[in-house]
Amino acid sequence: RGEFIRPRRNYSSLFGSHSCPSIVRLNDFSDFPSYFVLKAFPLGFAKLRDAQKQTPQGVLEFLCQLIRYNDNRVNKFSDTSYISSLIKALSLTVNPALAVQGARQTVSNTAIVSEVLRVQTVIAEVVHYLNLEKLLPTYKQEITVNCLHTLRRLQKYGHIPVDSSIFRQYAGKGLCDDIRMAAFYSLIDLAKDAKTDSDLLWLLNFIGSSSEAGLRYRILRGLIKNPPFERKGESSKNTPAVVERIWSLMTTESNGDVRLRIVAMELYSLLYGKITPSCLPQGVRGKDGIRKCA
Repeated sequence: RGEFIRPRRNYSSLFGSHSCPSIVRLNDFSDFPSYFVLKAFPLGFAKLRDAQKQTPQGVLEFLCQLIRYNDNRVNKFSDTSYISSLIKALSLTVNPALAVQGARQTVSNTAIVSEVLRVQTVIAEVVHYLNLEKLLPTYKQEITVNCLHTLRRLQKYGHIPVDSSIFRQYAGKGLCDDIRMAAFYSLIDLAKDAKTDSDLLWLLNFIGSSSEAGLRYRILRGLIKNPPFERKGESSKNTPAVVERIWSLMTTESNGDVRLRIVAMELYSLLYGKITPSCLPQGVRGKDGIRKCA
């Protein structure tokens, strides 16, 4: 707990209420440098770790207190970005579940129970703000974007079951582009960690059927930055169906869209190089795995 005492005192001295320094004062974002410092403090708190690489006791409670006592009634500026940074800070307090399970011999049962309660608190706040944004949408729905990233982080760390349905729901038409791209980036990351090619094929099929050129390009760019598998080594996602979908994007499905064709070729080269993919039947390969030319 000692790791958190001094930073909290510094925060209270700068942004605490005059009558009760432990409680944050009313929002006033008229001083922009002070506003960005205010946003950075919670993210810094969330990254604190003790000697056992666990979040110090009291950090999550303090962040929840910031959310609970957040009051923007007299502020002429929106607090959307500030709340979004608090949601992001909540997600950073969560430790990987495997790290907790693997350290049972060195971490007390109290620490394990504390981690479970921390995750439950984060999930409750995320669900609350996801539902609230549906009733009171904010500018570009930045809070929902960070909530989706937090859900993916919880899935990746093994705290909640891996499920792509919620991201597919937010990737649909009729929503803000920022929300859709956050959902797509989460699906790209999920496809990388998945054991099957179902999510990757869903993304590729969406690219092939969508009429939104900018969205198709950004999804392919996301797959290049975070590829679902590596060229070297075996992968359950390296299947003939995936090869055919990317090949179709390079040829028949990119007619009239040079930019899409180029980025699809870049993805194909990243995943398979200049040789025929090893997952294809032997009959479609030439000598040394080079694709036969017609």
